[in-house]
Amino acid sequence: QLRPTAIAAWAEAESSLTSDPVPVGVPLSVRPQPLFGISVSALLRRQRKLVLRVSLKPIEWALTVLLAATFGMLFWQVGAHRREVQRQQDYISVIFFFVAQWSWAPLFQVLGSFPAEREVLTRERASDSYSVQSWYVSKLMAEWPLSWLMPAAFFVVLYPLAALPAAQAPLVFSIILLNVEVSTSLGGLLGAMLFDREKATVVAIVYMVYVMCAGGFFVNLNNLPPWLGWVRFTSFWYYSMGLVVAAALPTAADRDAFTMPINGSGTSCGAAGSSTLDNYSFSKSAWDGHWELEVSVLAALAVTQRLLTLVVLRTSKALQFS
Repeated sequence: QLRPTAIAAWAEAESSLTSDPVPVGVPLSVRPQPLFGISVSALLRRQRKLVLRVSLKPIEWALTVLLAATFGMLFWQVGAHRREVQRQQDYISVIFFFVAQWSWAPLFQVLGSFPAEREVLTRERASDSYSVQSWYVSKLMAEWPLSWLMPAAFFVVLYPLAALPAAQAPLVFSIILLNVEVSTSLGGLLGAMLFDREKATVVAIVYMVYVMCAGGFFVNLNNLPPWLGWVRFTSFWYYSMGLVVAAALPTAADRDAFTMPINGSGTSCGAAGSSTLDNYSFSKSAWDGHWELEVSVLAALAVTQRLLTLVVLRTSKALQFS
């Protein structure tokens, strides 16, 4: 009785060995992934430790504080004299450095985060431990609560040294945090697209130089032909600078001082001529009371770049075994 059973078992095993092999890349057994919330919660603890170890290193704190102190000495109490014609360009300059610092620093801080985690992410994705969405959401949740710490330290040092309007500090800080989010999402998108720190750095530098020059501070794009001057609308600095300038000039006296025509001797005059703000081509919508335009553009840009990053991560061949 055992012999027919053994023969049947052997025949079944032999037929399974001679059947078509399982295609490469298809798991022999598919186990269900943990629930989305469970995966995010588990990954969040690891991501938080990573952010604390990489992004908030003592050397980063030292760099932030020293840069703020340097700018503070060079622009000492410029805000207290912002209505004086001789100091108005300096006042716009210190605003520029607020935007510049919190565009470049967040960008390069996250630029290499995806390439650095590529090996671990690829291995764990191959084992189907969790979804890309879970990993990405946990990463964002770990970064967002800590993204304001460095800018806050920068503000605490530079804001009083430059004597910017104290009452406007919360508004200016909120605008800078929105700018940080745009820069961070841009850095994440470039890192996800290239998965190579060196290549991403080259692309980021070229793009940020364009954004900086097209933002309306270095080059007055109003003086260019219309077919070329429109490029300012593609720079997020165009909107960020407009917001911060409008916030940092809160009173009617401030606005009159910066829109008053200036004569050849560098003093205000009542005749028609160029004012201090006429030398720049950043957005004037917030200046006219329409804050929602700049805020909407920056928020939409940040959200779009975050969503594109997720799409790139889900379709990237860099996260697949070759």
